[in-house]
Amino acid sequence: MHGSGRASKAADRLVGRTAELELLRSCLDSAGGGRPVVMMCVGEPGIGKTRLAEALGEAAGAAGFVQAWGLGDEADGAPPFWPWIRILRQLAQETRVRERVLAEALEVLSGRDVGQYAADAQARFRRFETVVEALREVAAASPTLIILDDAHWVDESSILLLQHVTRGLRSERLCVVVTMRATDPRVRAVRSDLLRSPFARELSLHGLPVSGVREYLDAAGLLADDADAERVHELTGGNPLFLAEYARTYRTGGLSPTVRETIARRIRTLPADTSRVLASAAVLGPEFLVSEVTEVAGFTQTDVQAALDDLDLAGLVAPTAAGRYRFVHSLVRDAVESGLGHADRAALHRQAARIAEGRPEPDLFAVAHHLAEAADGDPAGALVAIRRAADEAMRRLAFEPAVRLYRLALSIGADLEPAEQFELLMSLQRASHDAGDLGERLASATRAASLARQIGRGDLLAEVALAMPPVGHIGFDLATRRLCTEALDAVDPQDLRLRAMLSACYAETFNYQADALAGRRASRAALELAEASGEPTAVMAACRSFQTLFAGPDDLDTRAEIAERMMRVAESTQDAHHELTARTAWTTVLLERGDLDGAADQVAASSVPTEKIGTPVARLHLLLAQATLAQARGRVVEARRLADAAHAAAGGTGLPNARHGRAALLGNLGRHAGHDDTTLSASGDSAAPNPGGAPPVIAGIALAHSLVTAGHTAEAAEVYDSLGSPRHWRPAPHVTLLCAAMGIAVASELGRGEDLPVFVERLANYRGHHVVSGVGALAYLGPVELWLGTAARNLGNLSGALEDLQAARDICERVAALGFQCDAEIEIAAALVARGAPGDARRARQLIAHATAVANSHRMPGVRRRADSVRTQPTGTSLLTRREWEVARLVAAGLTNRQIGERLVLSERTAQNHVQHILDKLGVNTRSAIATWVAENRGE
Repeated sequence: MHGSGRASKAADRLVGRTAELELLRSCLDSAGGGRPVVMMCVGEPGIGKTRLAEALGEAAGAAGFVQAWGLGDEADGAPPFWPWIRILRQLAQETRVRERVLAEALEVLSGRDVGQYAADAQARFRRFETVVEALREVAAASPTLIILDDAHWVDESSILLLQHVTRGLRSERLCVVVTMRATDPRVRAVRSDLLRSPFARELSLHGLPVSGVREYLDAAGLLADDADAERVHELTGGNPLFLAEYARTYRTGGLSPTVRETIARRIRTLPADTSRVLASAAVLGPEFLVSEVTEVAGFTQTDVQAALDDLDLAGLVAPTAAGRYRFVHSLVRDAVESGLGHADRAALHRQAARIAEGRPEPDLFAVAHHLAEAADGDPAGALVAIRRAADEAMRRLAFEPAVRLYRLALSIGADLEPAEQFELLMSLQRASHDAGDLGERLASATRAASLARQIGRGDLLAEVALAMPPVGHIGFDLATRRLCTEALDAVDPQDLRLRAMLSACYAETFNYQADALAGRRASRAALELAEASGEPTAVMAACRSFQTLFAGPDDLDTRAEIAERMMRVAESTQDAHHELTARTAWTTVLLERGDLDGAADQVAASSVPTEKIGTPVARLHLLLAQATLAQARGRVVEARRLADAAHAAAGGTGLPNARHGRAALLGNLGRHAGHDDTTLSASGDSAAPNPGGAPPVIAGIALAHSLVTAGHTAEAAEVYDSLGSPRHWRPAPHVTLLCAAMGIAVASELGRGEDLPVFVERLANYRGHHVVSGVGALAYLGPVELWLGTAARNLGNLSGALEDLQAARDICERVAALGFQCDAEIEIAAALVARGAPGDARRARQLIAHATAVANSHRMPGVRRRADSVRTQPTGTSLLTRREWEVARLVAAGLTNRQIGERLVLSERTAQNHVQHILDKLGVNTRSAIATWVAENRGE
């Protein structure tokens, strides 16, 4: 193999990636046509992800795209949302047509607008929506390419924003490319979330084939034959970064065992001053300013610039803009940092911290990072800086970076006084709550409780307990119960408000467990204490607990009384949170009573407190209630739109029950609107194994219901059987009706008639109720009579079935529950077909025709499929054999038995026997009744 001196420039060319680049160009074409794309580009370090993205950027520029880059930083010194802040700044420079919205988006991410938002987990939704709106407006003006490079180093808040942007895509002229290391543990979670979007795709990059290696070597001026290419491919695996190092070093011995060692060997040959400049740059980050390197290194800017020119020629750094450079690859920076001695490294970080602190607007996150790296020399100063940065992250609603920073502060502040450690732990607990990190919430609360005991402060123990409201995870909820019990023993007996709050929290820990009686007793006690205290907040907490524990159908009237009490409290306090809680409780009561108009009025009125609160959790519950009402009334397109909006509202907030609410809504909606991958996936996610135990019965039967209504009977049977005998089901009170109704739907479809009496027994006392969730207005499945009638039909009790089903149809027609009216009509038609009495066939046809017409006009393919299944069943004519049908038609034509015998070549006695059999089968007594029946069934 012979060189020609072009090795240093070989890596500038994109070699062996023609197919991959064409795929990315097709993404540009799609985005330019209003079909947005989010492309995940995944591969091992050095595989060429960034170079491929650069080539795409060149193609995008030629196609008239506006483009912007965000870069992940391996160090922890960048502010939250830093890649997105850079992207928005670049977009602001590239386009002048949307300055206002881009400026607003920059403000919300940088935290300068924090006064407009509540500093809690919910406010982040508005910030994310502001960014989405800015991107929409930019893309409306010009097709736009966004590249999020090295996303494996992006902070969690930026990843959540990426997921939110992806979920919000509709028809924007936007292409987003995300590059990530395949070896990063976050890849699977990010991939799983993004690829749920119909606009997301994935490109996996692998090493170049032997032919690509030869092409690369030729481009580098290393004239290689096939044997050379084979050998180098075996050595490098076709990794372009390894190939670049080979091309640079083959004259002096080729690659070391690892690329990092190869790079380190090159660095060791650099002059001392150039090495100092390179080390200073490495401490500052993957990108750096010449001016800052000058300050850290302690050289003149002329000397630093000369060193950077040499490093550029060496292929270690590259200019990105005037006065700004970047490392050509993270492995280069890794090699530089790992080669520094501890003292030199700490000194450089301290100098970098002084520079960050001295800026006109001090960079708190950079200061915290650098002082943490040099903490051995000044742990107290590092702790102050880290806490300041963590508090600032919370102020900016960047909860995941805040969790990391509070953890770091606790590790450095291990010798703090217990009270100071407690304060830090509660800050960590709040941050992990807002970040949706259940494990960290439990761990930090456990440590904080231990300190509260050590200090001897019952009020602090109560603070910990109230910071852990139950979430349905067995281990977490039991820990909350123990803390509440301990805190109740420790707090002042005269502090009725605090005792009421603790009792309400204690009671709610029983909601997802079998001992409902203990929870009810505690809830009653909490309500008594709250009323004695006279504190509205305590009363509302106790009422909410009461609503949760008394959520079964037997307690409907009691819940109505509690809802009235909540409304009175809300009216007296004029508190938006109280009003929204009270109206939600009333909505649930009205839905179960079948008063859909009243429920709609409450939901409409809820929009006022929701707007005042302005948080995603409030918006989420409003959207779910609106979607449930739309689903109940057969407005399936509107319901699906609202469900998607609710999913977007929940994104990025860590709301623990958001996925269950979405699964309930989409699963029930799919009964009428038909199922797709999204609805089935939502049901599957909700039924996934609980980290604290098996999924509840409601999650399993809901998944089986979704599967069976989608036509996946084998999968439905597997899920249904996994739940065990229905006699042993012990669902939570608020889902008693739902479990029984869906049990009837599934057992009927699967032919499990032996289970139907169990479900009938659980519903029989609740005629007049509608099947809903007793908490939260999250589900609606029509009147109880619909399901009792369905069970009766499948058990062969046709008269009982028709009585209940007709009642169900009349109820649904009265309350305008259109989809469930169709369900009742289809069930009535099926019962009539089975009965086959005179007039039944004609009425069944009319009902099926009406249900089909509604299904077609209201986009309900699920209804149409069930209607078609009844239409294709054997009708009343199948009660008769073919010969009997011939005889019946001749009876209808007025022929006597003798004439029928002559016509069909039968004896008169045989003809008479046929006529008698027909009378018996049809349940009629006269020949004229046979004639009527034939006329009604002539079209069958």
